[in-house]
Amino acid sequence: MTITTLDVTYDLKEAIDYYNQVSAEQFQLLKWTMKENISSTPSILDVYGWAIQLPKDFKGDSYGLYHKYKLGLDLYKESVVAFGFAKKVLNAFPLAFRASMYVSPPGIHFLPHVDSTKVFRIHVPIVSNLDAIWITEDGRTNMIPGKVYLVDTAELHETMNNGTTDRVHLELEMRREDIHTLDNLSITI
Repeated sequence: MTITTLDVTYDLKEAIDYYNQVSAEQFQLLKWTMKENISSTPSILDVYGWAIQLPKDFKGDSYGLYHKYKLGLDLYKESVVAFGFAKKVLNAFPLAFRASMYVSPPGIHFLPHVDSTKVFRIHVPIVSNLDAIWITEDGRTNMIPGKVYLVDTAELHETMNNGTTDRVHLELEMRREDIHTLDNLSITI
């Protein structure tokens, strides 16, 4: 199965408060924007977010999450937005890396594609709408805020936000060989 709901819950109000704090003016200089164009109109260049973890060798104030890729927790350090709710998520998934919060505005459509075969992604929806969906061979999935999802993005998938509000997810990656640590996981963040 491409998308699995994990037995993990969290305080949605705390997650939304975190998003509101990070999207405030004081962190605007740390915001990244998408630089590649692999989608239909409007361009995924409209997708943006904040890196919660940065490559250890990164120097500077802002990091484009999708501009460089490093595999493994030992190659990352926490950014200044790794506080509050995000810190709790990092602690809940200690083998996860490349954490970021990203925003897909209305109209975004990532065309069918596959990502790295070396990782799974953990999605923590913070804000969404009924028309923000993932499409996989298993069908359509609406990731609901308050739940946590494990996604095998090595499988063909596409995402779209046909709603009128942003879709905001906190996303982390885990190496394929570490996914077994999530077996029988049942926690509240």
